Amino acid sequence: MSATGTPPFSYSWANGETVNFLDSLGPGTYCVTITDSYGCLDSACQTIVITSDCQAAYTVDFIVVNCGPYCWLFEDASLGDSIVSWHWNFDDSFFAYEPQVVYTFPAPAYIISA
Repeated sequence: MSATGTPPFSYSWANGETVNFLDSLGPGTYCVTITDSYGCLDSACQTIVITSDCQAAYTVDFIVVNCGPYCWLFEDASLGDSIVSWHWNFDDSFFAYEPQVVYTFPAPAYIISA
């Protein structure tokens, strides 16, 4: 689809949704028609295929050398030969896109009371 048109845009998905994106999708074909403010429209379909030979997994090991006390090595241990990308998300705005990543967790906070 081209990136032209005059906003605002309306979206009509084949499944009845009218949002500008879909997420958490399973395998299948997804089609959308986008209409601009002048009534010009464009449609596109995308097929999502998930192969059964892929099984996500990882290993994690504590690292002491040159990293600090809260440093861990996360490494892809997934099964299958069709893996083409990685996305590590540590829920603190740290993302990584390699099969192996070193992550340092923040120091734990301790509350001491008598």
